[in-house]
Amino acid sequence: MSGTLGNQFQARFREHLRGPRMIGREAEYTVVKDDGTAANIFELFEPLRATGNFKALYDNLPNEKMLVGLESKAASYSSEVGLGTIEVITGPAHTLFELKDMHEKAMQPLLKICRDKKYHVLGFGIQPITRATPQLMSPKQRYKLLFDIMGPSWLWFCVTSSDQAQIDITKDEIIKFTNFGILMAPVIIALCGNSSVCGDNQDFICHREGLKKDIFPEEQRHGMIERPYDDINDFIERLSQKTCLLLKNKSYYAVNVPFTEVIKENGPDLESFLMHDHYLWNSARARSAHSTVEIRPACQQPWSEHMSVAALSLGLIEGEKEIQSYLNQQFGNQAWPLLNDYHKESVRFGLGAKRPVPGFLLEILSLAYKGLAARGFKEEELLKPLFERLKAEENPGQKAKKLFQTHGIKAMIDSLKIV
Repeated sequence: MSGTLGNQFQARFREHLRGPRMIGREAEYTVVKDDGTAANIFELFEPLRATGNFKALYDNLPNEKMLVGLESKAASYSSEVGLGTIEVITGPAHTLFELKDMHEKAMQPLLKICRDKKYHVLGFGIQPITRATPQLMSPKQRYKLLFDIMGPSWLWFCVTSSDQAQIDITKDEIIKFTNFGILMAPVIIALCGNSSVCGDNQDFICHREGLKKDIFPEEQRHGMIERPYDDINDFIERLSQKTCLLLKNKSYYAVNVPFTEVIKENGPDLESFLMHDHYLWNSARARSAHSTVEIRPACQQPWSEHMSVAALSLGLIEGEKEIQSYLNQQFGNQAWPLLNDYHKESVRFGLGAKRPVPGFLLEILSLAYKGLAARGFKEEELLKPLFERLKAEENPGQKAKKLFQTHGIKAMIDSLKIV
């Protein structure tokens, strides 16, 4: 069965790259009211709709049709799990500078509408005041179903805001870059963690990762995994052993059994596997819809450095060969357990976490820089903020937490507002 699904899955990916790797961005933003509590982003869709030629996206509720997103070639806007989170989707772009331009243009109408409503968009990875409750959950059909299945752990998705990169890969690169993207999670979190203050929760610099460790912990369906995938069949088999939360026929319905049971009943159906895979949240995922690897662990960044995650993600992928060689030289076959340990520490302490070896982050960041430089577009300039963070031993989450502790929540929120 895994061989059939593996072949079907691989067939959705490109045979060859289209030139230099293209990159897209799925950027979630925390939106708050003047008092710092969560806003309702559903109030933004109709005004946004008037700013361009969009395809309207709806969710069919029992008694109404609800506008949940807007889609165009230039940019798309989507509701997320929480009422106070909006996703801005841009790309694919040929270069990081092209993506930067696309994203900043997409943000302009959103920021204007929010200003008119006295709402604020934050360069931060979590709601700073509002707690994760059922009342904060967007009223989409499948979210209620997931809450019924997963319980309170699902609600953490209501408050978090990530910045995810989609990077071109080919069918032969699926396993290599899925493994590598997951392995780089602690590097990305150490440099880009930015969700340090979440109401009473201040235990982690990256609450996006720290709070979600309780999601089916025995299944490792969020963050890092214990060991890399051997090949496409191992990938399919291991994902299939995890609980399938829901599937869709005409509407969503709960499943809540291992996907292997679904295969036994229905055979190796790729569309069902893709739906199952959508609700696995590891730090990197191969996405068949666009033939990309999705790099997932980063929080949203301060606006002045908003391209940092996209630049780091692409640089890591472009520098994979040299970075992997460095890891092999330093750690041999112990890279995965050592970086799993470092992941736990970086989630809690950011750049204050003890590194596996001296110079570890500087070496990897330098190799990512070389990977971008080799593309020939001068994109490596966008990594400058990360070198500065490393020199200061302080990522944005650490800086926000320090500001909160010395000057309070209002000062912290004011520093995070995108204007």
